[in-house]
Amino acid sequence: AATTALDLLAAGRRFDVIFSDLMMSAMSGMEFYDRLTRDFPDAAARVVFISGGAFTPAAKAFLDRVPNERIRKPFDLGHVRGVVQRFVR
Repeated sequence: AATTALDLLAAGRRFDVIFSDLMMSAMSGMEFYDRLTRDFPDAAARVVFISGGAFTPAAKAFLDRVPNERIRKPFDLGHVRGVVQRFVR
């Protein structure tokens, strides 16, 4: 969950890449990203958004303004590996 990831980052954990769905129950991917941008800007650059393609107007506007990579569901494992490899060079 997004709150768990925020807690881990606050405890000093670092991640090469962070996958986040846009639509989550407790905190949306948009809210998660905004928190990262404010509290952990280095981590915000490593977020890859996952989406099934059902965008609200707010989600569409959000994706239009952020430069982060995104992956559409259903996704292929090879594609995900390629994304991870770009982050851990």
